[in-house]
Order: sequence, then C-alpha cells, then structure tokens
Amino acid sequence: MTAEQNGAPVDPYKAQLRATWDGLGPAWQRWQDFFERGAKPVTDWMVNAVRVATGDRVLDVATGAGEPALTVADLVGPTGRVVGIDQSPKMVEAARNRAEGRDNTTFRVDDVDQLDAETGSGYDVVLSRFGLMFAQDLPKALVALAGVLNSGGHCAIAAWSVPPRAPIVSLGFGVAARKLELPPPPPQTPGPFSMADPEPVLDALRKAGFVDVRAQEVQTTFQAASVDEFIDYCQATLPGWLAARLAERFGTDRGNSVWSEIAEAVAPYVQPDGQVALPSIAVCFAGRRPSPITSSLRR
Repeated sequence: MTAEQNGAPVDPYKAQLRATWDGLGPAWQRWQDFFERGAKPVTDWMVNAVRVATGDRVLDVATGAGEPALTVADLVGPTGRVVGIDQSPKMVEAARNRAEGRDNTTFRVDDVDQLDAETGSGYDVVLSRFGLMFAQDLPKALVALAGVLNSGGHCAIAAWSVPPRAPIVSLGFGVAARKLELPPPPPQTPGPFSMADPEPVLDALRKAGFVDVRAQEVQTTFQAASVDEFIDYCQATLPGWLAARLAERFGTDRGNSVWSEIAEAVAPYVQPDGQVALPSIAVCFAGRRPSPITSSLRR
C-alpha cells in the first residue's frame, strides 16, 4: 500500500527515508568535515577505481551533503560535469551550499528508482558512496546505473561491512536499539549493512550487465577529539524517530543511561591522549559497462 502525495502514490519506505534524511540535513552540514576526514580512504578508492579524468561526466547517486561529487568535481575540471542526486531535499540543499561558486556541479532531488531522461545518460562515471545500501531493490537499481553509463563507463559503490567492523555506524545506533529493545531487521532489509556480504552484490552487478566486477574491503579510521565529541556526533546523527523514542523513554538529559552506555561502548577505542579512533571497514565495489568491442567478443 502506498500513501498519496500531490495525487501521486508515494511508497511508505521512501517517505520515511526522505523524512529521516531531511531531518538529518542540518546535522550533516555541521558534521560533514568530521565524516569526510574519516571517509577519505573510501572516496580515494572509488576515484581510483573509476579512473576519473578531466572532462568526464559523473553521476553521484544518493549524494547526501555532496560527496563524493565535490571531490570528483575538482578532478573533472571546468570541461567536466558532475550531477549529484538525492531523494532528500534538505540533503540536496546542504550539498548546494557546499558547492557554492562551482560551475561544473549540479545537485537536485531525484531517486535511483526514477532515473530518466531528466537525469540524462551518457555518463562516463557513476558513483554511490554509502547510499545504494538503502535501495529497496538493489538489482533494479544496478540496472538503472548501467543504463545511464556510456559504453566502457565505470561504476563504483561503497557500503559498510558487518556491524562489529563498522563502529562509526553501529556503535551509537546499536546501544540505542538495545535500550529500546528493538528487534533486528529482517534479512535483506535495506540499510547500512545490507551490502556487507559482497557475493550477492557482485552477482547482481554481473546480472545488471557490468563486467570486470570486483569487491575490496577498505579500512578507514574516524577520529573524534574526545568521547564527548563522539557522543555529540551520535546525538546529532541518530534518525529523528529513534531520537524521539529515546527521549520519550529515557529523557533528554545528557547524563541518562543511553549516553553513559555509549560512553562505555566507545571506551575500548579511546587513545592515550583522550581521542577516539574508530577503525571501520567499508566494502567497495567496482564494475564497467562493456564497450561494443568487448560485447561482440563475448557473444
């Protein structure tokens, strides 16, 4: 069943996802630099995997607050073009604010399930960093990505490994879920860890028409100045619905049991100087749309 918005059906999952990320838009503007410092090895892997060059046309799917679109925009130069899409208007607004003054970059509200003539085709590169893992139908989404690529074009995707190996995502949310006694999501549920097993993703990439597909784990470390700063990050980036339920049950006092348990959970990652270092593993994927010559040889 779908809801109605302006007379058109709206999928409840997508409506909730948009509301969640809209609510997080201001927080991500504040914490973007913190996150980008930690995520840089993942972005670097993706850029290298797709061989970004001057003049390339690049599509960044689920761009959030504008990455890796803005990193790539510096590489393609004034003759290139970068389009970033996200289904959250507030995240797109954040990306546009960060892109102010750039002539080769465009951000707009759009959805991977609705890629069409407006989005365009003929891209040399398609990227999606920590976004495609929320797709309801990953095989369908991968087919859509292949469809907007030029022959020979490259695609790179990043997602998170299993929760114990990605504490930057799982630690705060995990404590909150335990405190609220939330059941684990059913298998195949879209979310941060839905692409942690690389084999089904590699198979879906091949079935979508990609060749030379590969997966690689990339380790990155997120560094907070202190436990308090990490808790600030957790508070700011928890989904609104989860933060509301925590506040209703445990109150909003920073000293309540939720935040004290997060402080305990992060204690093993505290360094001698008091900083918090959270090594986290991303699973990165790359593939290429075959060129006509490659296609004819495969027949």
